Amino acid sequence: MTESAIPDFHLFVEDDQYWREVISIDRTLPAALPLNVYTAENAIILPLKPSSDRFHNWDGGVVDRDGKFIAGHIVDTRHDHRQNIVRGYPVPSDIDFVAEPVIFGGGRDARHFGHFLLEELSRLWYYVENRELNYKVAFINNGLNFDHPSVALLTQLGLDRDNMLFIERPTQFQTVIVPDQSMYIYSGEIDREHGLSVFDALRDSVKPGGADRIYLTRTMLPPGKNFRDVNENMLEDFFRKQGYQIVAPETHPLPQQISLLSGAKEVVCTVGTLSHLLLFCHNGIEHTAILRDKRSPVEIQWEINRLRGVVTNVVDCLLEFLPSSHTGGVHFFTTTPQWSRFVSEHFGVSTPAAPTSRDVVEYIRNWTEMLEMIPDTELRRVPPWTVADLASAMSNSILGRPLNAEAQKRLTSHFRVGYADADETPAPPGFLRDRNQETMRD
Repeated sequence: MTESAIPDFHLFVEDDQYWREVISIDRTLPAALPLNVYTAENAIILPLKPSSDRFHNWDGGVVDRDGKFIAGHIVDTRHDHRQNIVRGYPVPSDIDFVAEPVIFGGGRDARHFGHFLLEELSRLWYYVENRELNYKVAFINNGLNFDHPSVALLTQLGLDRDNMLFIERPTQFQTVIVPDQSMYIYSGEIDREHGLSVFDALRDSVKPGGADRIYLTRTMLPPGKNFRDVNENMLEDFFRKQGYQIVAPETHPLPQQISLLSGAKEVVCTVGTLSHLLLFCHNGIEHTAILRDKRSPVEIQWEINRLRGVVTNVVDCLLEFLPSSHTGGVHFFTTTPQWSRFVSEHFGVSTPAAPTSRDVVEYIRNWTEMLEMIPDTELRRVPPWTVADLASAMSNSILGRPLNAEAQKRLTSHFRVGYADADETPAPPGFLRDRNQETMRD
């Protein structure tokens, strides 16, 4: 990976150096390393099942006629992530046999539309670029069927009941064609030559919409168990006054969602699934990316923006001085120095540079309620801060400046140890963990 900035990006963030480093890394898979297509005669496709190695979530994928593993699914090429699918399992003796070739479509997470968008489609570049073969495509997601809402992406692409297979038991095929993935969601890599083929095909399957400027909102979504988005109506109201059409994508049929993105010249949205929809845009648009966490890099987004040649504004308008992450905690949108600078430079609008006391109280109330209700299984998404972290975050959020280096060092040292002098058990080493560790990811 090399440093290569997105064509044009502008930062309105608290930690300029951090975000500059995150965005300027070019993760594009080079054309010099073309994607491969592996063809296996009499290979077997195994549906997913819980992994037996006590680390990975799933086993399954494609194995050859002798049971040797060929392919599963990779979310992160940098290390052996627990969500990587890297092994099969013993093939039972009573398997089905289909005397025809099939393309392995892969699969992992059918629960979440954003993951489906970036993961389920990552091998379908081969189908799109070789439609004349008219081969069926086989998927291995648990729970995926023709009634699943995300299957609309596949049907919009041209697949139908006659050429989609959802593998529910081990099945041997005359031939299994295994295209390499064109995208890796957590390491943020996208193939330069084939990575956008599927999304270009989806975009070009509809007539572009008529709205030049759109704001994609999350306010119509049900609240999450492990996080809350609060005060997004402030953003809606602001951008509505600037002439943007407010759109809740999930309230529209998929073709209309794609049409809206295809016709847009400026898109504003929070970073996450909504910002991934820029894949349906034409190249060269402008994107204002509103952060949902101050230090969650979401590497794949900046690679999408790079390949689409997007002019990018990264804006931090978060009130955040209690533990939070991209997928856990309270995302409270309000006026900040960074927001104030952004609206002044882009729209000539003046706004206060600090949150109101009412916002601070509302933020604390929401954070307390969220923490009371969050399931134990989701607590891992909330960083285990100490008082040192709290003091540093409050200095940024309330005082509008970083905690001075000496105080940061002194408090960090003290609260790592805990109450050792009071005959209490010290906090474990590494208690101040990196907020971007893999367990914080969805």
